[in-house]
Amino acid sequence: MRRTGLAGADMTEVGAALTRQAEELAARGRPVDSTIDDLLSG
Repeated sequence: MRRTGLAGADMTEVGAALTRQAEELAARGRPVDSTIDDLLSG
């Protein structure tokens, strides 16, 4: 886990950062298996 520096970010920036991280994880063979909505609703 790493720090993202998103403390003052709006939701658009947060979504973009999460998308980039999901792409990075997929490239490493560890794809994300849920959506941002799932993350925020739990």
